[in-house]
Amino acid sequence: TSLHPQAFLDGTRVVGRDRAFRAFTALGCASFAGLFAFLAASPRVMIDGFGMAPDRYGYVYAVAVIGLILGNLFCRYGLTHRGLVGMVRIAAVLSLCSGMLLLAAVAILPRNVLAVTAPFCLYMVAHGVLMPCVYAGVAARVPDRAGMAVAMLGALQMVLAFVVGQVLGTVYD
Repeated sequence: TSLHPQAFLDGTRVVGRDRAFRAFTALGCASFAGLFAFLAASPRVMIDGFGMAPDRYGYVYAVAVIGLILGNLFCRYGLTHRGLVGMVRIAAVLSLCSGMLLLAAVAILPRNVLAVTAPFCLYMVAHGVLMPCVYAGVAARVPDRAGMAVAMLGALQMVLAFVVGQVLGTVYD
C-alpha cells in the first residue's frame, strides 16, 4: 500500500509539513550543494587554473576524505556531549567559517592549491558532522514515516546537486 500514489502523496504531505524536517533538510541540502560545487568545479580550478598535474589531483580528494572522516569521528564524540541539535549548530558554524576562510584566502593569499584545499577540508569536517545528524534528525521527526523522510531528503539533495552542476557549467570562469 505504501507504493499507492495516494499513500505516497499523503506521506509526502505529512513529512513536508514538519518544520524541523524542513530545517534539517535545508541544512542537509545546502551542505550537499557545497560539496557538489567543490567536486564539480575543483578539477578545472586545480588543473586548469592552478596548473596542478592531473595525476596529482587525487590528493585533493584525499584531503576531502580525511576531513569527512574527522568530521564523522567528531560527530560521534560530540553527540554524547552536545546532542543532535548542538552538533548541527557546531557543523553550521564550521561550514560558515570554512566559506569565510575560503573567501579570505582567495581575496588575500596568492591563489594556489593550499589556499583552496585547506578551507575545503574544514568544510568537509563540518559536512562529516552535519550529514549523519541531518539524516538522524529527519528520521526522528516522523518515525512512522522515517523512510519517506530520508528518501525525500536524498531526492532533494540530488535535485539541488543537478542544479548546482548546471549553474557551474554555465557560469564557470
